[in-house]
Amino acid sequence: MEFPHCRRALEYAVNLAFPRRVGSAGEEQARRCLLHILERGSLSPWTEPVPLTGRGELLSRLIPWASVALFSLSWAVRGLWPQGALTIALLPVLFSLLRRRVWLEFGLRFPPQLQPGATGTSNILAEVRGGEPGAEHQVVWLLAHHDTKSYPLPMSVRMLAAMALPLIGLIVAAAALAGWGTSSYAWCVAAAVVAALLLSGGSGNASPGALDNAAALGVLLDLACHYRRNPPRTLVLRWVFTGAEEMGLLGAFALRHARGEELRRGTHLFVNLDGVGSAGSLRVFGPREGWLTRAFLEASRKERIPLCWSRLPPTMMMDHEVLASAGFPSVSLGCVARELRHLHSRRDHPGLIQVESLRETARLLRHVIDAVDAGEGKI
Repeated sequence: MEFPHCRRALEYAVNLAFPRRVGSAGEEQARRCLLHILERGSLSPWTEPVPLTGRGELLSRLIPWASVALFSLSWAVRGLWPQGALTIALLPVLFSLLRRRVWLEFGLRFPPQLQPGATGTSNILAEVRGGEPGAEHQVVWLLAHHDTKSYPLPMSVRMLAAMALPLIGLIVAAAALAGWGTSSYAWCVAAAVVAALLLSGGSGNASPGALDNAAALGVLLDLACHYRRNPPRTLVLRWVFTGAEEMGLLGAFALRHARGEELRRGTHLFVNLDGVGSAGSLRVFGPREGWLTRAFLEASRKERIPLCWSRLPPTMMMDHEVLASAGFPSVSLGCVARELRHLHSRRDHPGLIQVESLRETARLLRHVIDAVDAGEGKI
């Protein structure tokens, strides 16, 4: 297999590494840049609308304070209703375990509608069709989100605060069971208030988003140019640059609902790139025993590229989960490295992107795509 050099992918990534929060001038500039690159590569891109809702942002602010309220209520009723105090304290723990599933099910069942005059963003799509008859019935979707956001606090602090709330819930439940004194409850509620304060700040538009997610955009743009010149035989390759991922995977939900009729025909698999750019630290996120996960792990062995399966942290979501929840083979490729502590901050700059990581990602993608095209994989 011809190994990609990915210098062009790096160039694309660097040119797209600027703040591009949903609704900002930077986001519109990024969309125009993506369309221009695809049009220049004779890929005939098009856009599909993504309705915007404030549900994701609202929930991220309300949930921490709802946890504080529940801990306080558990404290208040512990003497009169010990069993109720225990149950109330465990509710934030339960929700932390089910949060991702609840959000995915809600988004699949209740798609947002684009109202006349309402604001929205868009997914950007392009495709390359195989030349053999029947190729249109086998589609490989390649996804990466094009928006960014930033927070005033480091990502590690926010993740620790998010994980602290269910832990506090367990401590409050233990206090209800053991009959601990008032001071124990007071310390727990105070800690929950601190965690809620850390989590309740709104997002901004200060992050250049180099690792999240300009590097992934560069890889997919480079692959689009490659397969435009070297089309597959038996597949349709479709690129989707999703919008509003940072607002709760809204672009992926819009894609699922807009393409519902098409997705009921033929066979489809989805590969999402999110957070690539750090060499030697690639992970595949998805069902551990899924054949698509196994295909990437097998590709990593043949290409001698470090890759292992990893579970997503409970505080994170990725676009592939929307399609996986709808029953389609879906994975994400991303990195787990120290550089990722700069995500969602102004320190996520182009200097963090390592061209070797772009090369590793592109080689794995090409290996799996070409194997499926040759009939060596299951689709």
